[in-house]
Amino acid sequence: METACLASISIVFTTIIQMIALTLPSTWGHGWGMLAYVLWWCNMVLALTAVVGIPYVFTRLESPGTDSVPPAVMLPVIAALTIAAGGGVVCRYGALSPALQVPVIIISYMFVGIGLPLAVMFGSIFFTRIFDQSFPIKQKVCSHPAHPHASVLEPSNRHATPGLPAHDLSWTAWPRKLRSADPG
Repeated sequence: METACLASISIVFTTIIQMIALTLPSTWGHGWGMLAYVLWWCNMVLALTAVVGIPYVFTRLESPGTDSVPPAVMLPVIAALTIAAGGGVVCRYGALSPALQVPVIIISYMFVGIGLPLAVMFGSIFFTRIFDQSFPIKQKVCSHPAHPHASVLEPSNRHATPGLPAHDLSWTAWPRKLRSADPG
């Protein structure tokens, strides 16, 4: 179980990188955006190691079985989804050129592709416990990490298509689009 806590290093580092990208480039200059970019790539190695290595350690070396899988097993998934969201923040607020943003966006989507299936897989282990009527003890209640990190898709998508026109996909835009398409 302590192995999974190593993913917290990447999660905290991502938070620091996001704060650098959100606050410093607009106040102290564009060099801070480049620093956030470089730190994001360093953190990417940490998150990749966590999301690949920790589940390997759990399945091959520790193998607790489905009845005693701790909720901390979700931490590598959270690390992957957090760094993906952090990539969107660095691209949006880091004052980077599009040539620097595209690799970050691609890698961010790759982390979403790694993190979401792992979240579903580990979530199904906890869901199986409910069907087996072996509820986790009170201190081991697990929450699913995929919902808050869906925000990674919005900022990254905006920068992935700099040459295409922006589309307003909000709920308030649909009635206007329907009225403007009405021939009558």
